[in-house]
Amino acid sequence: MKVCGVVCEYNPFHYGHLYHLNQVRLSADAVVCVMSGNFVQRGEPAIVRKHLRAENAVRGGADLVIELPTPWVLSSAERFANGAVSLLTAIPELTTISFGVETNNIKLMQKIADFLISDVFFDKIKPYLASGMTFAAAREKAVSELSVECAEILREPNNILAVEYIKALQNKRKIELFPVKRHQIDHDSTVTSDEYSSASNIRNLWKQNDFTHISDFLPFSDSYLEEIDAGHCPVFADAFSRIVPAALKGLDSDDFLRFADVGEGLQFRIKEALQKTSTLHDAIEYTKTKRYTHARIRRIFFNAFLGIPRDFCIQTPPYLRVLAFNDTGRELLSKTKTELPIITKPAHAKNLSGLSKNVFDLEVLATDLYVLGMPTPMSGQQEWNISPIYLPGKHNKTV
Repeated sequence: MKVCGVVCEYNPFHYGHLYHLNQVRLSADAVVCVMSGNFVQRGEPAIVRKHLRAENAVRGGADLVIELPTPWVLSSAERFANGAVSLLTAIPELTTISFGVETNNIKLMQKIADFLISDVFFDKIKPYLASGMTFAAAREKAVSELSVECAEILREPNNILAVEYIKALQNKRKIELFPVKRHQIDHDSTVTSDEYSSASNIRNLWKQNDFTHISDFLPFSDSYLEEIDAGHCPVFADAFSRIVPAALKGLDSDDFLRFADVGEGLQFRIKEALQKTSTLHDAIEYTKTKRYTHARIRRIFFNAFLGIPRDFCIQTPPYLRVLAFNDTGRELLSKTKTELPIITKPAHAKNLSGLSKNVFDLEVLATDLYVLGMPTPMSGQQEWNISPIYLPGKHNKTV
């Protein structure tokens, strides 16, 4: 039996994602997705709530969708990958992990991954960081000492995540890798081709209220129309423009040291930004420097807004929380013997304790705040009221 894992965000689920899942299904008996929840790794709310994105993933080829908890989502690519891979490898039946790439050269990616966990890398990167470079730019410079080709690989976002997945698999049981080259459209491209468009381009068009055009790029577009009619999407960071600064203005500079990626005096710049600006966008722009990317600053602001302690994502996600599944996914779950608690309905969360309870309580808060960004907010406590989405049937042969 071949069970393939996919790390995803599906923000939103588009034809490029459908293409990837179709490629995976050619050789997999079952597909398990680990997906971001109501916030995404670029440091923003997801444009569509997680249960609908998970449902469309199952309609598009997944058998089981598990949530990556928010502390690991609103984190660096390394911690995002570590969290997702730890959940996938907690499923004993998992045999393969698939991911999208711009350059289909696993040997070079493995070489880069080996280098990035070596002592040599840390010695190489130090002078570049000391010069004020961002971590990504300094990493590329250090890797360029391996070869120009290796450095070029790290200029593409999907390749970067692929290398992080490979790093995260170090010292774990043997897992096969199945890279799928990105189909037709580049990451963040504004160019479209037939039914293909990048997720960022879709979100930008959606922000311009151009859903008629967007629907051409979205399988199951009727589901989004229903959400639009209900006032539950789209959700943009702009919806939190006043809420986030208002929630953070009362914090002292040192309070920001409780959150991931804050250090080296950045806490003072954040506090000053909150004093001198009145919107989230302006506070982020004020805080931004050459050394820190927009995504990192956005994540810091939303980590602080949600109150996520910096030590949460140093550990690994403490449970498997199901968002959507079909009959194949249900059979896989019934066979899965794992040390992690498996949450298949909200009532199961009442039995959690320790870190598991703290992470789930934070997820409840994150969703309560997320729904405030909807055009017509849903009621609070959604985490306790919505069960995983079950879609009858099987995509492939029985597990």
